[in-house]
Amino acid sequence: MFRYNYEILCSSLIRCCTYYLNWRNKFRFEVSDTGIGLTQDEQFKLFKAFSQADGSITRKYGGTGIGLYISKQLVELMDGEIWVESEIGIGSKFIFEIDLIEKDLLIVDDNKMIINSDITALKGNKILLVEDNSINQEIILGLLENSGIKIDIANNGEEALKKYAIKKYELIFMDLQMPIMDGYEATKIIRAKDKDIPIIALTANAMKEDMQRTKLVGMNEHLNKPINVELLYKTLFKYLSNKSTKSQILKNDNKHIIIPNFTSIGLSYLLENKKLYL
Repeated sequence: MFRYNYEILCSSLIRCCTYYLNWRNKFRFEVSDTGIGLTQDEQFKLFKAFSQADGSITRKYGGTGIGLYISKQLVELMDGEIWVESEIGIGSKFIFEIDLIEKDLLIVDDNKMIINSDITALKGNKILLVEDNSINQEIILGLLENSGIKIDIANNGEEALKKYAIKKYELIFMDLQMPIMDGYEATKIIRAKDKDIPIIALTANAMKEDMQRTKLVGMNEHLNKPINVELLYKTLFKYLSNKSTKSQILKNDNKHIIIPNFTSIGLSYLLENKKLYL
C-alpha cells in the first residue's frame, strides 16, 4: 500500500432492507487506494495482530500492523464483515459491512463538560508534544488552544531530544510508535538526564504489555487514542497546576443526551469544536 505518489478514495453506501419485519440499514464502507497492491499471502496476514505486508514499513512510515486487526474485532462485535480486495500493481480496496437498526443512541455525555477548574492555572506552561501524525497534532493543539499552554511539536524521538536539549519544558506528551526514533528510546535517553519531568505516553496500543513497557522506561502515565478530553485535562491539572486548583478537577453537570448520528460522538471528543472536527 505504501508508495510516494498514490490516491486514496473513501466511499459509503446505505441500503434499506427488512429482516423478520425489522427495518435495518446495511452500511457498507470502502477505502481504496492506487498503491502497489497485495499478494494473496499478504492479504491473508493483514488481519492478524502486529502483521504488515512489509516489515520495513513500521520504521519508515510508522504504524504497528495492528490497525486492521482492531478493525476486524470491532466489525465482528457489530456482527459485520470486513475483507480486502487487491490486485498487484493496481491497488487495494478495504471493505466492511454492518447492519444498523434505526434508533436513537443514548450516551453519557462525559466530554460535553464545562471546564470549571481555573484554567488559568495552566497558562504559561511549556509542553513538548512528540507525535508524528499531523492530524493527532492538530487535534491536541485544538483541544488545548484556550488553555494558555505553550506547545512545541516534535515529529519523532530524535527531534524531541534536540528540542529538549535547548529548551526547558514542564511536561512531555510522547507518542510510542514513530519513525527514526520511537517514544520508548527517546524516554530512556531523557530519563538518564532528568528523573523529574512528567512524560505522558500517547498510544493507540492499550494492551497490558505496552503499558508495562511505558513504566519500565520511565513514563509517568498514558493517555489512549482517541484522546479523552476529560482525562487530558485531568492529567494536565495533576502535573502542572498548583495544589489549590488540583481539587477543582473537571466537573460534568450534564446527564444524558440523545444523539441521532455518529457526528455527535466525534464532536464530543473535540469539545464540540466543529472547525477542528471538519
